[in-house]
Amino acid sequence: MRSSRAISPSRDTAAKAAEDVDEDANVFVLVDESHRSQTGRYGGHSQFATRMRRLLPKACYLGFTGTPLLKKEKNTLSTFGGLIHKYAIDEAVADGVVAAPLDASLVAIEEKVRKRAAWIRRQQRYFIQFLPRTPDRQYVAGETHLYLGRQYRLKVVPHIQATVKLVRGFIVVQTHRPERAEVTRELVEAWYRQRAHAKFAERLEVNLLRFPAPDDFRPKGLIVRQLRQQWGSMSPASRLLLNRRLIEAPMDAIDYVITHELCHIAVPHHGPEFFELLDRVLPDWPKRKHRLERAMA
Repeated sequence: MRSSRAISPSRDTAAKAAEDVDEDANVFVLVDESHRSQTGRYGGHSQFATRMRRLLPKACYLGFTGTPLLKKEKNTLSTFGGLIHKYAIDEAVADGVVAAPLDASLVAIEEKVRKRAAWIRRQQRYFIQFLPRTPDRQYVAGETHLYLGRQYRLKVVPHIQATVKLVRGFIVVQTHRPERAEVTRELVEAWYRQRAHAKFAERLEVNLLRFPAPDDFRPKGLIVRQLRQQWGSMSPASRLLLNRRLIEAPMDAIDYVITHELCHIAVPHHGPEFFELLDRVLPDWPKRKHRLERAMA
C-alpha cells in the first residue's frame, strides 16, 4: 500500500489534468470522519468525494465514522458505498492489552512497556477515578438523584394526579401507583427530559454570547437524547445534540459541553484551531471538563 498526497480544494483545477489521474485499481483510500466528507458546511467539503474519485477513479474507498448521524443526514453510505463492518464500543481493545505494529518483535514490545511503566501506572491511577461508582437507580423512596449537580432525595407520594416537582431538597413524585418502581422511573425520566429541553435551550442562549458574532454560531436545531458514550455532538448540518443525562451535571459543566459543541460549527475537528477558539471563548474549560468527569462518574 502506498500513501497519496492530500486532496484539497486548491488542487481542484489541477485534478482535471490527465497526468493527475491514477487509474490503478490497487489503490486504497482511507477516509477519516467520512460523515463530514459529503457535507458542504466546512470549507467546501461537499466536493471532496467527487475530487477523490476524479483523481483515483478505480481506487477502493474505505470510510470511517464514529459520529451518530441524524435521520436526514445518513448519506455516508450513498456517497462512499455499502457498510463493511460496524465496530461497537465493547469490541475495543481490552484493558491490559498492548496494541503494537504487526512487525514489532515481542522483545521490543516488552522493552517499550518497561520504559513506560511509570507513566502507565500514573495513567491507570488517574483514570480509575472515572470508573462507574454510582449504582443503578431503583426509583424507590429515599434514593438520591442528581439535578444540576446537586443531590436530591426521591419522595414517592400516592396521588390521583401524576406529577414530579422539586420541593426543599426532594424530587417529589406523585403517582397513583407508588408501589410500582417502573411507573416512578417513567415519571422521573419524563421530568428530566422536560427540564433538560428547557434548561439546555436557556443555557444555549447564554453561551452564544461568549462568541464575538453569536448568530454565526447558532445551531439550526437542539436535540436532547439519551446517549451512551457522548455528552454532546454537533452534526454537519449544525444541529446540536445533547445527552439527556447532562441535566444532572453542574451548570458550569453544562455550559462547557454546549460551548465545546458550538465551537465545532467553526472548526469541525479537534485540531489546534479548535482548541485555540475554545481557549479564547472559555479559558477555564479544562476545569469545567474535569468537574463534569468527576461529578458524573
